[in-house]
Amino acid sequence: MYVLALVTQKGGSGKSTLAVGLAVAAMENGERVAFV
Repeated sequence: MYVLALVTQKGGSGKSTLAVGLAVAAMENGERVAFV
């Protein structure tokens, strides 16, 4: 199991957009994804 955390102190820097993109890419490669 891999755990990936995307963190910054500044809001509005695109963390959610990046996280969704990474989750979709992982799912397309057959990985099971839990997005929390």
